[in-house]
Amino acid sequence: MQSGDWKKLMERIGDFLEEKGEHQRETFEPYNPDLLKLVVVDFISK
Repeated sequence: MQSGDWKKLMERIGDFLEEKGEHQRETFEPYNPDLLKLVVVDFISK
């Protein structure tokens, strides 16, 4: 590919991105201590 062939580059990038899955980001709510829950994990080995 020549350095001035930007249309070919854009086509290759588009082909590459088509193969990738779409990732959606989940936003977090602001910290609220009233919603805090205690989680306990009890692990006993033999």
